[in-house]
Amino acid sequence: MRSFLVFLLYRGLLFLVMANGKKSFLLYTDIFFTVEKLSDENAGALFKTILAYVNDKNPVVKDPLIEIAFEPIKQSLKRDLRKYEEIREKRREAGKASADKRQQVLTSVEHNEQVLTSATVNDNVNVNDNVIVSDREREFENFRSAYPGTKRGFETEFENFKKKHKDWTLILPNLLPSLKKQIEARAKIKTSGGFVPEWQHLQTYINQSSWEIIYNNNEEVNIPQFSSGPGR
Repeated sequence: MRSFLVFLLYRGLLFLVMANGKKSFLLYTDIFFTVEKLSDENAGALFKTILAYVNDKNPVVKDPLIEIAFEPIKQSLKRDLRKYEEIREKRREAGKASADKRQQVLTSVEHNEQVLTSATVNDNVNVNDNVIVSDREREFENFRSAYPGTKRGFETEFENFKKKHKDWTLILPNLLPSLKKQIEARAKIKTSGGFVPEWQHLQTYINQSSWEIIYNNNEEVNIPQFSSGPGR
């Protein structure tokens, strides 16, 4: 059996009582004003009646004075018990809901793992090709996002790039590094008061292989006079 603590304030003293088989219960300090008017003998009898009641002994109180003192305490204990049961039920429901949610997450994770495990492709070459294409797409998108000029959506620009340059897989790794060098060089020229034209449309930049534009050591721009509009 589990033990619990019973606290009773009586005549300025705190009584600690151990009992078996019951959870703790509350006694409110305002009963002091009732107990204070009782003799020590009746106060002790009241205390024993309370302990018998909370231990489900169903005490029969024969003394009318003790019965009058005990009745409001009994009603208070009943109210507290009802509140406790309501709180326990809410916590039980909340715990069940939390457990159900965790189980749903675990089930979902296990399902996804099973799908990934069962999704075996016999043609390893095709799998590798898909991975390579995905990496190349990300590489081009990094370049496209960094490009300062006017640009269209990813798919449109990527398809145009592949269409215009048959060797696009060899060119792709050079796009972003070349662009970064151009951005830095143009910023230096502009800071020193030099002329820097507007960025081309990305479509024009790609069609005219403008990533090949370089700057000499004295920071003069070596830019052909391209049209700033899209296409070529």
